[in-house]
Amino acid sequence: MITFKKGFTLICVALIYFIISVLIHELGHGIVGKILGMGQLVIAVWPGFEIFPEMGALNHIKHWPGSAVAVVSFIPEVKSLSVDIHREFNSYIIKPIINIQHSSVLYDQNRVAVVLLMGSGTTYLISLLCTIFLWLCSPVGILRKVCVFGAFMFYDLLCYSIFPVFFDLRHLIFIGGKLPEPVIALAQLGMPSEISVTLIVIVCCTQAYFIKRLLS
Repeated sequence: MITFKKGFTLICVALIYFIISVLIHELGHGIVGKILGMGQLVIAVWPGFEIFPEMGALNHIKHWPGSAVAVVSFIPEVKSLSVDIHREFNSYIIKPIINIQHSSVLYDQNRVAVVLLMGSGTTYLISLLCTIFLWLCSPVGILRKVCVFGAFMFYDLLCYSIFPVFFDLRHLIFIGGKLPEPVIALAQLGMPSEISVTLIVIVCCTQAYFIKRLLS
């Protein structure tokens, strides 16, 4: 019975941890995209349920993209809308002339690359900050557990890069997309794929080593 309880607790904790990390990942995409003016943010989770900005079934996605767990999309916004009415008067005619001017967001490759990068980039940043906090402050109790959970969020960056690139698998082997988002984003920003994958592996393995030392 004790073993069953421990196993069930472990599964529940892992599931909650996974959900939190996915939401942080998608919020990373969304917040950066919003800051860069990509448009109105929409966050949805499998199998097509919108969680932001409203709760409910998605209207603009008819077919859920593959085995994706969550999806971030941006709806272009009208940046400015002005209506000018000019009237020409004479003895007989009043002629209204309406001019509507609008401008929409123009996407460029660098902005899209940054937004793409900041999904796994956000989870890794949290992971790095938690690792540094564990090292400098040596917290105890609940705070220590939270920091340990946060420190292991580098798994997101590693899985998003390693499984699709080397094994042609999804981000989490059986679920998730198959695009190596960080590698693609860094390539769009000018870094060769071989270098970016190598750096990601080195950085994540080095951090895993230090976390192990901190917890031993």
